[in-house]
Formats: sequence, structure tokens, C-alpha cells
Amino acid sequence: STDIVNLANLLLFVRYELNNEVHDDILFCQPIPIHTTGEAIFKVIDDFIKNNYLDWSRCVGISTDGTRAMIGSKKGVVARIQAVVLEAKTTHSCIHREALTTQNMQADLKQILDEAVKIISFVKGR
Repeated sequence: STDIVNLANLLLFVRYELNNEVHDDILFCQPIPIHTTGEAIFKVIDDFIKNNYLDWSRCVGISTDGTRAMIGSKKGVVARIQAVVLEAKTTHSCIHREALTTQNMQADLKQILDEAVKIISFVKGR
């Protein structure tokens, strides 16, 4: 994604089970060139995994925004990860789907949804 000054950042989240509880955390956030390839993005991820002694075999799923660099069938990030971890499943990010859906939503419905998101975020933050 790009930030407010139009710099691209690769933000990687992880979901894992620890003590019978599911946790979601940011694994890392690293600047990358705005126009980059799936191979370059995979290299950033792979370098992080290796430099931090993480185990690719523990990766069971991948959720992406669906861009070509991410889902390209031969050189996309998903294809590169699945070449390393054959069992890894892939899904299209639900958050990205929600954002796409709201682009064409009626203004009054979008306002209600935005308010609901604010309330949920407030409650989750407490």
C-alpha cells in the first residue's frame, strides 16, 4: 500500500495460534519501490523470514489484495510462496473486498457502514 506521502510500504500481517488462542500481529512494515514485481516483493519477505530464523513450512495461508504482482500465476508473490510451501492456501483479502464494494455503495448506506466501522474500532480499542 502507499502512505500519505505516496511511498509504497509492504505491510505483512501474521495470524497464529498460541496457547489455544488466535493472535493477529504485524510481522513487519518495510518501504518498497512503488512499481515493483512479485519477485522483488517475495525477496523482501523471504529475506525477512530467513534473517529472523522463521520457518516457511509454518505458513499455511496467504491473503492478498489481488494485484498482479501478488497473484501472478508464475512470478507473483503467491506463486513464489507456494513454490516454497506447497500446502499454503490463498484467499483474496476480505478487507480489500469490503473497500471495493463500498466504492459503488449508495451514500446513505456508506455513511451507516462508516459509522459502524468507527464504533467497532472504538470498542475493539478498549
